[in-house]
Amino acid sequence: EHAPANSAARIALARALASRGETREGIEELSRAIEVVPTAAGLHAELGQLLLSEGLEAEALKAYSGLIEILARSPHRELADPVEEDPA
Repeated sequence: EHAPANSAARIALARALASRGETREGIEELSRAIEVVPTAAGLHAELGQLLLSEGLEAEALKAYSGLIEILARSPHRELADPVEEDPA
């Protein structure tokens, strides 16, 4: 019940941190949000972008692999914000 709100707060914090140049901290928060809503394809994509911006290619590849797995299971899924997705 509280997972979407918690996820939304973590996503907002991650984006705010990244926009202020605190990318590593943003990565940490986004990773925590993914733990709450692991099927949120858009979060995996966003995490991959942040990781690449920090030069963390191997970690970015893992994030993008997660994205590919989600999309492969549900090819019509969009990269919507996870608060609008059904985490089930």
